[in-house]
Amino acid sequence: MIVIAAGPRSGSTLIYQLLVHALEVDYVSNFHYLMHRHPHAAFRLGRFMVPAYRSTFRSHYGFVAGPSGPAEAERFWEHWLDQSLTERAPHPAPERVGYIVSFFRSLFAATGRPFVAGYIAHAFYVAQMLDLFPDALVVCLRRDLASVARSLLTLRTEHRDDPSAWFSMLPQACRPWLGKAPPEQVAAQAFHVDRALSLLPERFGSATLPLDYRTLCQDPRGVVEAVRSAMKVRGYDVRSRDNAVVPPSFPMSVHAPDDDPAARRIAEALEDLGAHTHF
Repeated sequence: MIVIAAGPRSGSTLIYQLLVHALEVDYVSNFHYLMHRHPHAAFRLGRFMVPAYRSTFRSHYGFVAGPSGPAEAERFWEHWLDQSLTERAPHPAPERVGYIVSFFRSLFAATGRPFVAGYIAHAFYVAQMLDLFPDALVVCLRRDLASVARSLLTLRTEHRDDPSAWFSMLPQACRPWLGKAPPEQVAAQAFHVDRALSLLPERFGSATLPLDYRTLCQDPRGVVEAVRSAMKVRGYDVRSRDNAVVPPSFPMSVHAPDDDPAARRIAEALEDLGAHTHF
């Protein structure tokens, strides 16, 4: 299994699309997700009803269109492994854990392809994933905090009815910020998610593959090969897909602290968090 551990607005959807597009892997598509409580039936039907995924590398805030589009599959992971966007200890029903682990084993036995898990909340549950899937590779993707926070704020203010409403992952350490203004909230969210990601290589060592957003955008072909190499160390020869064209680079956006007043407030909040947060 290849587990993507990343925060919101950090390139998590892009790397998910890239791996599914470039490599012979299985994943939860939008079609499969419609039957998330019946994965055996979903994947059997999918062989005949879901066309091969060819990515345009476009998405809309985490959603990739089309029946074969890679789905984060929030309800799938919540139902089977009790993984939530709100950080907490998972308490899945043992019978569900047994069923889904058996499903993944049978799927791999049938196809010989590793599974790519792209749910954004996996970053909270890496220990659980490695306990259930000891051979998994955890791809840890990070992006500069200012750009992540500014992108989160843009999403809130331009694409949601209530800019004060929390979006996506809620680390436990962010609860004191729930009553603060949106720029301070997104700064805390970016900071604490990134801090959790930064600790994964130290905690899980060779089970992780640390990557950053800049490298993903500047050298996506190199990223694909890095994943293939890391999987080969684990004994899995992940094949490249025939005729899958990977672009030499992707457009990359970076937000500077002086871009606008909101960006300056974010920069100030990030500086304060760095100075006063102790781990």
